[in-house]
Amino acid sequence: MRFRIKTSSSSHTLNDIPDTLSFDDFLLLIEKETGIPSATITIKAGYPPKIISVPQNSVPLSQIQTLSNGDTLIVSSPVQLPTSDTPNPIKKQSNNNYNYKPQSNINTLNVNKDSSSISEPHTEKYYVKCRDGYMIKRVSFIFLDIPDDNSCLFRAVSYLVHGTQENFYGLRTVISDTITNSNKLNNTSYSEAILGRPVPQYCNWIMQPNSWGGAIELQILADWFSIEIVTVDIKTGTHYVFGLAENKYTTRIYLLYSGIHYDAIVFNPSLSVNAYSNDTLMFPASDSHALDCAIQLSKLVRTKSGFTDTTSFKLLCLDCNTILVGEKNATIHASKTGHTNFTESK
Repeated sequence: MRFRIKTSSSSHTLNDIPDTLSFDDFLLLIEKETGIPSATITIKAGYPPKIISVPQNSVPLSQIQTLSNGDTLIVSSPVQLPTSDTPNPIKKQSNNNYNYKPQSNINTLNVNKDSSSISEPHTEKYYVKCRDGYMIKRVSFIFLDIPDDNSCLFRAVSYLVHGTQENFYGLRTVISDTITNSNKLNNTSYSEAILGRPVPQYCNWIMQPNSWGGAIELQILADWFSIEIVTVDIKTGTHYVFGLAENKYTTRIYLLYSGIHYDAIVFNPSLSVNAYSNDTLMFPASDSHALDCAIQLSKLVRTKSGFTDTTSFKLLCLDCNTILVGEKNATIHASKTGHTNFTESK
């Protein structure tokens, strides 16, 4: 089982927790992560969050009906520990070498569909009004702006999962390793026919910082993080859910897709660009209001800023100066030549 732990001051991830683990031992794991004494811990889960209570602490996690794999758990304590005596949270070492950082500020929300936009200098430009705040295209604050550098998908996912863009390159490693290991097991999910090029060539290509990600990468990342990744197309307002088919992930993130660029969608009670630390990054998969709001946001962005039609836009290959029409032709060109440096041609 996998859980995300949120306290008033930090967030953590617990991976590979056996469902046979007793609730008492689970509290000890949380104590190790957060520094909060297990005997004082209160846990809330679900949406809206409710306190988890068990008849006895020896009960295994699998028998706690209010606890599900992938849940975000809000951990608190009525006991206020002195700051000087509070140990630093112990970061759990993951079973990989991707150097991921803990995610931060993961909450849940309710939303509705009233929309607007503003132009004040220190507030976000694209948002829709939500029940108790705003769903926002997070681009205005300089440190959160997702650069148009062919790594925008990885940067956006990194921010929504980890609370920082800094881990974006490690996500490329996840893609490469997943495809390589899948083929070692003779799994045809990521065969040459699917990838459009030999597996080693594709893995080498996706590791290049100027190679863009798409549906294959989104599916792999959804399964890797045990979440749904929802992309909302600005052109059509259509949404696509990755990680939905055979899995029952309870949490999801939202991305806006313009045809050539991905941006993170967040919720925040404030429109100030300086309030990014209060961003809600993940949402319950069952929250249809959040989905409605993300779709409304895509329509607003389309009206205010336009979109790029990937079937007809022109790309210039900077490696050989060839002009290509449409994303499909650019992908074929990259597959045949190994060229990966593209820019939009007007």
